[in-house]
Amino acid sequence: MAPYKIPVSGVYCIKNLITGQVYVGSSISIYKRWSAHRSTLRGGKSNHRLLGASWITYGEAAFDFEILEHVADKSLLVSREQHWITVLNSSLNCCPNAGSPVGRKSTPASRARMSISQRGKTMPPMSMQQREAIRVARTGTKRSPETCAKMSAARKGKKLPPRSPEWCAAISVAAKGRVLTPEHRAALSAALKGRPRKPR
Repeated sequence: MAPYKIPVSGVYCIKNLITGQVYVGSSISIYKRWSAHRSTLRGGKSNHRLLGASWITYGEAAFDFEILEHVADKSLLVSREQHWITVLNSSLNCCPNAGSPVGRKSTPASRARMSISQRGKTMPPMSMQQREAIRVARTGTKRSPETCAKMSAARKGKKLPPRSPEWCAAISVAAKGRVLTPEHRAALSAALKGRPRKPR
């Protein structure tokens, strides 16, 4: 059986032999993943920006594929990948955290493309079931003093835009016929106690 057909689970690296830079990844089928890497890199369509740029600069002959560690337990793949990212200081990985985009830095061009793609898009309205699920999940949660301080600092000096007649009309319609429960009234009363009134 050809080696590339044998499913090997573990952590691998793609190394630039000229610069010494490495890209670290993990897969339940390393040889299949290598085949996918080669295909996208040769076509100039790699999702890994730094690795793709290095490949274009130095050419395919400058790169070596190596298995770093066989990992039989698939649940440990991400943690072992993170171990090797840290040990090898893998500078060709866009994300410093295995299995997560946290810490990834987008280029100005990438941010511009994302901004353009989101223009004019609006979030679909939430259903009553979604609203109720959020309400239940948040009930009883309290913001930490640090969070409150950050929110307060972020809002200082900001002025809300003037409300349009349409917005005011929509609020008026939504409030008509609404009856507050005694519990709701008590909660509002407790929240407003001690607050100075703003001058009109």
